[in-house]
Amino acid sequence: MSLFFADLVRVACHATGAGNLLLDAPLPGHRGFELVPPGAQFHYAVLGVTHPEQWETGVGQLSGGALMRAPLASSAAAAAVDFSPGLKTVTLTVSAAWFADQAAALGAKADLAGAVFTGPISATDLSLGNDLAISHGGTGASSAAAARANLGLGTMATQASNAVAISGGTASGLASLGVLGNADVGGAYRVDGVKVVGNRATGWSAATGPASRASYDTATVTIAQLAQRLKALIDDLIGHGLIGPT
Repeated sequence: MSLFFADLVRVACHATGAGNLLLDAPLPGHRGFELVPPGAQFHYAVLGVTHPEQWETGVGQLSGGALMRAPLASSAAAAAVDFSPGLKTVTLTVSAAWFADQAAALGAKADLAGAVFTGPISATDLSLGNDLAISHGGTGASSAAAARANLGLGTMATQASNAVAISGGTASGLASLGVLGNADVGGAYRVDGVKVVGNRATGWSAATGPASRASYDTATVTIAQLAQRLKALIDDLIGHGLIGPT
């Protein structure tokens, strides 16, 4: 049940009986019940001034300027008091029953130990009693070194980007491999610091006619035989992508 709360709401009342109580003007230094939204419920307290032995607290609503009463505690054994003629005050308040309900609700909250959560959990800082398992989105570790080992990252994850070494491993399935520029425009592949492959040399066109990759005797080779072998070499270099028209 949602309740409306407001400070310093207290009015006079001269109504009688056990039914609705017509409310009068606010007492000095207080506000009236007109600020309560239509249909809202609130806690009230009625205290007899002319008859101080009569009192009542409960959950109320407004109806045509009158208090509709649902007692929680009263001088009539928690029933609606049949108020006698005379002055009484009606206050918008918080009853003891509400505090008791809140205490009971807090006491019934389950201990989070062993609790299972579903859906997103947001927190600025979260401390876990145990390492979060990989199957639950964690690393199963509480240190970077152990996390790398659990995730199978090995020592490569700690190497500098400009000094990555692979020992005994295989890199397969690469569709593209980029190279950072060094002294060469566009970059180069190097072995022990020595350039072995650079960017494609362009402007080459394939030759026409037969090609040959057969061996030959340098003492008796003809120009035609050399041309056939040169064509085969150019075809292979274009096929490898080291040279080409563009």
